[in-house]
Amino acid sequence: MVSLYVDSRDRLWIGTNDNGVAVMEHGEFRRWGKLEGMKSALPRAITGDQNGNIYVATTSGIMIIDEQYNLTAMEEEEIADAYMRSLVTGPDGKIYGTTDSGDLITIQDGKLTSFIRSEDSVTQGAGYILPDPEAPGKVYVESSEFVLLHASMGESLTDVEKIRIDPLRYIQQIQYIDGKIWICAGNGIGVLDGDRFTVLKELPMDNSVGNVMTDYLGNLWFTSSRQGVMKVVPNQFLNVCERYGLSQMVVNSTCMYKGNLFVATDTGLLVLGNDGPIPRLRLKKAVTASGKDMEADDLIALLDGCRIRSIIRDSRDQLWISTWRTRGLLRYANGELTVFTEEDGLLSNSDRAVSEGADGRILVALTGGVNVIEGDRV
Repeated sequence: MVSLYVDSRDRLWIGTNDNGVAVMEHGEFRRWGKLEGMKSALPRAITGDQNGNIYVATTSGIMIIDEQYNLTAMEEEEIADAYMRSLVTGPDGKIYGTTDSGDLITIQDGKLTSFIRSEDSVTQGAGYILPDPEAPGKVYVESSEFVLLHASMGESLTDVEKIRIDPLRYIQQIQYIDGKIWICAGNGIGVLDGDRFTVLKELPMDNSVGNVMTDYLGNLWFTSSRQGVMKVVPNQFLNVCERYGLSQMVVNSTCMYKGNLFVATDTGLLVLGNDGPIPRLRLKKAVTASGKDMEADDLIALLDGCRIRSIIRDSRDQLWISTWRTRGLLRYANGELTVFTEEDGLLSNSDRAVSEGADGRILVALTGGVNVIEGDRV
């Protein structure tokens, strides 16, 4: 098999290697070869339009199969016998394609709507093409200089942006998956994420990579004519430090609280919101359990430099923050802070962990034993 395509009616179209094209519907197959009217029995690509027509790019022009399974050939002189390389439907409903000679084409409603000869194009020989799914009328296309171009396509290519994809060569396919542009090439795999291009390294597949697709679980499947099939499973974990440009740190505990992630580290409290670290967490009130004013107006600043062993949220939607040999045990809720220390009855200020009992009392494990807190009383 050379190509696969699932149409709007959930039919599977199969491009074979020199045996025509077939469709599978409800477990039954129907095939078109040279005896059925195909000019070439080697399909290179398959796509469909919004009218239900199927376009089969072959080594000798483009064939159209309509909804009644009638087979016709596109007869425009420029592509009647062209060796086609790629054919893809864009978000604007147009079909974009390239020939093996590097010409660029668009098709709409079964008619050739533009033809850009290789020698007249800035590509000087186009390779694979992908209509930009986020910008109708724009395309990603490989040029003869082994550069990926992002351009508007009409009667010519305009507003051309060059994207270097070194060291990749000979693009076999470009796919848009999960907001990224994936590139399969003769010597590896690359991904374009916004303005950042990365070549994937240390993979078992790096030669003649021809296709990539994603399944319903988000796994990526790659094929190579020389190395077989490769499945890449997404990492279920996110490196928070890397995402937000933070220094590596020791993390002892985490707790979600009111939509933010509270992180206990060896050097203080880190609070992460949707857009990254929150610099301040203002306090309306900060006192000890015995009523002493802590003279603090920012929880993050108060815990700066402190080693925090654990953070939990209790059934009353209060946070309990255990510090080691510094601030004691802190209870935080709705901008108000209550601090428990040795002066308030704790066995020590070296708090390790907190747990809530079935009766709502708080049990504190610390150097020296266990304390029980009920209300503000230790």
